[in-house]
Amino acid sequence: MNNNKLAKNEGFLYESVIQFGNVKGKAVVTTENLILYKEKGLFTKKLRVDKKIPMNDIKMYKDKVLMKQNNNRLTLQTNRGDVSFECKNIFEANKLSNKIKDVRTDTNIIDRVCIGINKFKNSEAVKMLNDGVKDTIDKIS
Repeated sequence: MNNNKLAKNEGFLYESVIQFGNVKGKAVVTTENLILYKEKGLFTKKLRVDKKIPMNDIKMYKDKVLMKQNNNRLTLQTNRGDVSFECKNIFEANKLSNKIKDVRTDTNIIDRVCIGINKFKNSEAVKMLNDGVKDTIDKIS
């Protein structure tokens, strides 16, 4: 397989402009890999594959992707070491990190938010609050 071509079973999901320090590049999220390109060349700058990270190599802990976002900077923990780069802005960093999470966890952002909401709804603190509100309403009426 050529590094610039996708495999037959691989689908393109998202592309973002990134930077490695002073070097411009591009991040491509596919269904199987995260492909990081860097501009290389002295006179004619061409994008060349710098790293091809299989999604399964991105580490997870307790069903969460080990990825840190600090403003527009993303840092991924992989089996081969940490990978760090900057996006154009915070919104691009959010989109890119969400696409990586979608593929790695086999969910989407809506599923992840609903899981969080259901955990909150079923928590003991919410049950105690509901009981307290019901008692207060009963006393008033």
